[in-house]
Amino acid sequence: MDNFKIIVITNPSPLKNEAEIINKLFFGGLYALHIRKPYSNIEVVSNLISNIDEKYHPKIVIHQHYELVNKFDIKGIHLKSEHIYEPLISNDNHLKTSLLTEQKRYNQLNNNLKINSCSCHSISNLNKRKDFQYVFLSPIFDSISKNNYKSNFNIEELKQAKDNGLIDHKVIALGGVQPNNIGLLMELGFGGAAVIGYI
Repeated sequence: MDNFKIIVITNPSPLKNEAEIINKLFFGGLYALHIRKPYSNIEVVSNLISNIDEKYHPKIVIHQHYELVNKFDIKGIHLKSEHIYEPLISNDNHLKTSLLTEQKRYNQLNNNLKINSCSCHSISNLNKRKDFQYVFLSPIFDSISKNNYKSNFNIEELKQAKDNGLIDHKVIALGGVQPNNIGLLMELGFGGAAVIGYI
């Protein structure tokens, strides 16, 4: 399990003592934290990061308010699958102008925008996402945090993807992850797991 990454994605809404809980998770060995607060303004997200121990900032990835990469020394940003067109990233590692409006805006804001990861919902698209540090593939199991968000995959399909080299250390399983299925994810060749509902 040493090389198997555990990533936590925050609750969409702010929680009481959230930064304190996050600091404890990092202290316990958390690989990375994804801050996903779709209903929160930039001040809320900025305050959360400010209250997380600065030594853990390089392990933080944000899903919104990308301009915060200029304020904090964080790991980078996460792109949703619908924000990505082909080719994903230009040769000089800047965002392509074919990205949706939200990403275009930040392309102008910061030429050194650190794109860390992205979401993917089909095995056929995994190869096209390997320019990222890692990729979320979801939902692997029925979601805990989202009602009626059912698995997109069966075990045989995932085994075949592993055998074909599509699932590897850069692919992170998301959706319904809990302790009793971590072993299966490791057998299937995933490089790690991301948790929301269980944590």
